[in-house]
Amino acid sequence: MATGKVKKHQHVVPRTYLRGWADAEDHIAVLDRGTTTARRLAVSNSAVRKRFYNFAGTDGAETDIVETWLADHIEAPVGVTLAALRAGAELRDVDKPTVVNFTVAQLIRTPTVFAYLDHFDDHLGAMLALLEASKSEEFELLALSDSERARYLRIARQAWVGLQSDQDTRASKLRTMIRKLDEVATQVTSWHWAVLTAPGPTLISGDSPVVTLNPTGSHWNGLIPAGSPLWMPLSPTRLLVAEPVKPLKAETTLTPEVASVVTRALARQADQALFNDPEQPWPDLQFPKPKPQLPDPTVTWGRSTGKPPTFPAQHPPVVSADVKALLKKLGAIDGVE
Repeated sequence: MATGKVKKHQHVVPRTYLRGWADAEDHIAVLDRGTTTARRLAVSNSAVRKRFYNFAGTDGAETDIVETWLADHIEAPVGVTLAALRAGAELRDVDKPTVVNFTVAQLIRTPTVFAYLDHFDDHLGAMLALLEASKSEEFELLALSDSERARYLRIARQAWVGLQSDQDTRASKLRTMIRKLDEVATQVTSWHWAVLTAPGPTLISGDSPVVTLNPTGSHWNGLIPAGSPLWMPLSPTRLLVAEPVKPLKAETTLTPEVASVVTRALARQADQALFNDPEQPWPDLQFPKPKPQLPDPTVTWGRSTGKPPTFPAQHPPVVSADVKALLKKLGAIDGVE
């Protein structure tokens, strides 16, 4: 499936974005989670993970087609646009679909979101395996006591671990990422998009550079909680904002209060690192060692009354032709995996 040399040195945050905080020597300040002192690092070596978007194809060979697709369809088109927005251009002056696609990609393609996917797999995979076993073996889960059901679930968890394949799991996560790119881009295209400007440097960024009002640790409200905006810093002075409802009064100024909310969200939702201009001071923030985690799900057993039933199910239709083509290369099927 792979052709030529496979890319292994991969940016989870593109260089064209990081350069919004770079100095004249193309370096940024990187603050690692759990530390208090930033280090100066070249943009080319920042936000890098090995083989993050790679997986083994059906022939067993490693492929970087997702990394290449992101580079060609998401990153390359937006470089000129980001430079224009940082220089003072408004969204009406640039190609908005390019901005939307890039913003959504930076919301979803991150290590933080991939960790959330692992969390879902760990907790829900065994449960779905148990449901399938109960159907095939024709025993009634709801007839069991709570302690018996818990015992069966422990057995299912052990079996689930053995069923997992790194090859299948990685490819499945990448397919989920690509589907969500299409789904969320379709959702937010009609939102109100604007750029706010601060009178002086005030914004940082991170390896999850698009943030929402989404506190983890108490409950999960999805990638974009109902009513939450999307915020993506573009530079120390420019903030991209997407809101589901157009505000009554159009704002153009980034206030210190909003900048502070964005900074706290960046620190809360980052996986490993925050980024700043090496020549600018860091804002007052808490960046503790523990990474963001979802709470364990609360499971209530009951008979489904939904129509149609949850399974079997079909994935939502894909809008983008580019996404459809990539999913085909990834071996995606219409049914829920």
